[in-house]
Amino acid sequence: MEKISQVLTVFSQFQQKLTRVDNICSSNLNNFFTNIMYQKYFRKHFIRSGISFLSSYSYIYTTRLHVGILSVLLNKEFSFFDNSYGKNKSFYDAWLHDVNIIKFIK
Repeated sequence: MEKISQVLTVFSQFQQKLTRVDNICSSNLNNFFTNIMYQKYFRKHFIRSGISFLSSYSYIYTTRLHVGILSVLLNKEFSFFDNSYGKNKSFYDAWLHDVNIIKFIK
C-alpha cells in the first residue's frame, strides 16, 4: 500500500510543472487540476486499493486511522494502536469505543 504507482509519479511531476506555471502567472492551475484528478480517478483508485488490500486479511493490525475506519466499514476485526500524539485514541474514544470488532491497544 505504501508504494507509489507509476501514475502517481507522473502526476507528481506534472504538478511540479503546474506549480511553476502558477508561480509565474499567479494562477491556480495546480489546485484546479489536482481536484479534478482526485475526484475523477485517485479517490476511486485508493478506495479500491484499500478494500482489495484489507479484504485479503482475516484480522488487521493498524496504527493508521483510515485503515481502522475502512476495517469497520468492511466489518473486519482489528487491533487499533494509538499513534505518538493520541489521534487514534481520541477518535476511538469519540466514535469507535462501542464497536465490538475493535481491540484498542495503548
